[in-house]
Amino acid sequence: MSNNVGYKNYIDKIDKEKAFDELAKLFYDRNFGSASKSDIELLMFKFLIGSMQANNSSATGNTIDQYIECSDYKISKILGITQQRVRNLKVKKELVYHDDDFDWHKSFADLLANSRYTTFENNRVIINIPDPNLQMEIQNFIEENGGFVDYHLNRKLLDTRIEFLLDFAVLFEKESADEVYKKAKAELKNLNIKAKIEDFKSLGKTVLDCGMSILELKNVFSSGNCIIKLLKKQLT
Repeated sequence: MSNNVGYKNYIDKIDKEKAFDELAKLFYDRNFGSASKSDIELLMFKFLIGSMQANNSSATGNTIDQYIECSDYKISKILGITQQRVRNLKVKKELVYHDDDFDWHKSFADLLANSRYTTFENNRVIINIPDPNLQMEIQNFIEENGGFVDYHLNRKLLDTRIEFLLDFAVLFEKESADEVYKKAKAELKNLNIKAKIEDFKSLGKTVLDCGMSILELKNVFSSGNCIIKLLKKQLT
């Protein structure tokens, strides 16, 4: 490992005192010898990836830099393990040591805005999602709103109907979701669209069920909404 420059760059920037305090909790709280090998490995993984993320955050806060520099491949080269094991460790780390600063809404918006990660084909959006935790958050959100996603052989690709991006657009409004839905109901009424919208919670599913265009609801959102701006660009 002495010749692994990537390892040295990041390990030197870890707060050693803080790291030792966390490690000590696995041994010196009347629990000496109870920590498993996987517990210790997970904590060491947490130290490394935390240092990598902290040292690859751009001044603008864009998460793309982190995803490029903290890729499964680069971490696997540092640790000498498979990329799949790195992904599994990322998931387990988030479950055990949850990152309160993880803003999956913003991370998703950054990916959508970057053509390197996003492809629009017909009525679908295909997104390359480098982080498995972000992928699970996105999938869960879509499914909770009555949508669905498809997967490819490349498990990093998330494939869904473009209409479901409307539900993400709600997240980026300054108004509450209830206010957005209220405006959407009024817009549907103006369009003479007969839909059961009394208690709907998904704009995407409503648009699909009614067979309408996404752009027919563009006036529901503010002009600065990043998702709507992207949809306008792709659909007009």
